[in-house]
Amino acid sequence: MTEDVIVLQPGDERAQKIGKAIASQTANDILHILAEGQKTASDLTGFLNIPMGTLKYHIDNLLEAGLVEVAETRYSVKGREVKVYRLKDQLVIVAPKMTNIRSILLKYASLFAIVIVASMAMLAILPLFQATGCRRADRCPGTGLFHGRMHGHSSALPVRGLQVAAE
Repeated sequence: MTEDVIVLQPGDERAQKIGKAIASQTANDILHILAEGQKTASDLTGFLNIPMGTLKYHIDNLLEAGLVEVAETRYSVKGREVKVYRLKDQLVIVAPKMTNIRSILLKYASLFAIVIVASMAMLAILPLFQATGCRRADRCPGTGLFHGRMHGHSSALPVRGLQVAAE
């Protein structure tokens, strides 16, 4: 589960750092590999087949942007410090500053209301078609529609002034 939800505005210092950090394909590749699990710098250079200096540049940008963090520090057989990196557990949203949240909510609420009204209207009309006894290959009484097959496709065509012979 995501620990943090970060909302940034375009132009915000952190938003700019994130933009810089993810601008290259190499940084995106690092993020995709870390999405699979924690990795050391050596692991990442092996996966990506890039020099350690290139990896360090991108890791530093990702760390500064707050997208990656050091999960733990291990020590190699030679006693060297080895950092293990992982994705930071967060949701980052970049959105314009909302000065009037109420107007935005009302805008989406009215759109939702339109969808509900249209759905209810369709549900109210549907029983009228079923009640008329409309069946394939005959005229639907009171609707002006004729059901039939045309070029292998089922269709409902409006019929005006056409007399359908009764069986």
